Amino acid sequence: MRNLGSAIIFIVLMVLGNILFLILKAIGKFTKRFERIKDKLGSSLYWGSTTRFILQQFTPIVLSSTITLLDFNTEHFFDSFGIFLAIALLFITAFSLISFTYQLYKRDKDEPFSSLKFDIAFKPLIEGINLSSFGKYWNIVVLIRWVITIFVLIFLRDHPAFQLQSLIIVSILVQMMVSIYKPLEEPIDNTISVANEFMVTAYLYFLIGLTDIVPDNQHREELGFALLSTVFICTLFNVLKVFYVIGKMGYQSWRIRSLKKLQKQRIEQSLKLKGKQEAPKPIAFLDLRRASTELPHQFDGEATTAAQFSSVPAIIKPSQQMPRITTILKPRARPEQIENQVNLDHRRPQKGSRISVFQIRRLQAEIQ
Repeated sequence: MRNLGSAIIFIVLMVLGNILFLILKAIGKFTKRFERIKDKLGSSLYWGSTTRFILQQFTPIVLSSTITLLDFNTEHFFDSFGIFLAIALLFITAFSLISFTYQLYKRDKDEPFSSLKFDIAFKPLIEGINLSSFGKYWNIVVLIRWVITIFVLIFLRDHPAFQLQSLIIVSILVQMMVSIYKPLEEPIDNTISVANEFMVTAYLYFLIGLTDIVPDNQHREELGFALLSTVFICTLFNVLKVFYVIGKMGYQSWRIRSLKKLQKQRIEQSLKLKGKQEAPKPIAFLDLRRASTELPHQFDGEATTAAQFSSVPAIIKPSQQMPRITTILKPRARPEQIENQVNLDHRRPQKGSRISVFQIRRLQAEIQ
């Protein structure tokens, strides 16, 4: 437990979270409120967060558990509990590695990677990964690489020459795989990964000069500065990558806003131009107010009598088309009202003049 460090805190939190999920699952059978909480917690924590936690804490868990088993001591209760916990954690990590590999193989063979169940349970396995090549297993390869590195560092600590050679071989193999398969989705990530592995290889070569393999002690100070320079350059590359990603995201956001603004301006200009080219021509017709139905372009005097139109004033406008007559829903007026509104002036009506039904009939007769 002493070797776990801060990982023990996250392990306790994950265990408590899963216990809470099981409790809510049991209570959710009796109340819908807890069932909804259980569904939200299960979709985010029980699968996705557990998978992400194992991927992030895989290396420290394996390293600390292996060191604890090497220092086998059962004199005290906490030492015995630490050994039991180390064995349990090693079993969980080994089972997780096999389970992740099987799930990737199964989903690649039977169902597409876009299935909802796979995205909820094992989405961290394929985030930022190029799924069109061997790269879909890249996280599994990384975990296996760290297992090999841990075993080399622990079990070959008494053989530094063989230890360094093994680590250099592993680093070169990783560089070759990244260069050939391009496992990461973004090209910049593949480039930085190759650069990091190259720095690891250079660091290991400089370490050879600091071991007892090289009897000459004159250049050890220069080799020490070379090691520090390697670490500094590697850190600088990764920091520059972060600034590059931030700048790229900012440029894409600005580009999207500019394109949206330009598209809006073009739409407005197009609408203005279309409005000028297709300006509606003035179409005048007899517009009787409070009308509900319209007759065709020709007025049928036999079918529609003056009694149907009553004697409501109308507005006549000049037009080259046939006048359009609309029927009136106003109740039929009394004869004395019609007589009072009759205009005996048969002159051509002007725009905006008030006419009666008898004038409408006269106009229709002239048109026919």
